Amino acid sequence: MEQLDEAARAFQSVLALNPTHLKARSSLGVIESLREDYVAATESLRQVVRLQPRFWKAHAILGIWLKRTGNLKAAQTSIEALSRSSPPSLVSRSKPAWNW
Repeated sequence: MEQLDEAARAFQSVLALNPTHLKARSSLGVIESLREDYVAATESLRQVVRLQPRFWKAHAILGIWLKRTGNLKAAQTSIEALSRSSPPSLVSRSKPAWNW
């Protein structure tokens, strides 16, 4: 847990200098989810996809956390955005992105 705290502080320092740094914000979202702070993780990842709608990794992680927290409609929206923003090899265009 100490390493997560150290990494979180580093990403927060980057964000203090540049609040729109996508990799720092998405990495912070992953750390928040590992800490099981899904509200903070969801907000961090939502900020990423607002800033960069084609950041497919953020859509993927956000969709997973939204589903795990029971927000199925928002999860479906995020996963659908993933299917529009990810490289074709990652998401099959002929099958639904998520089995609801």
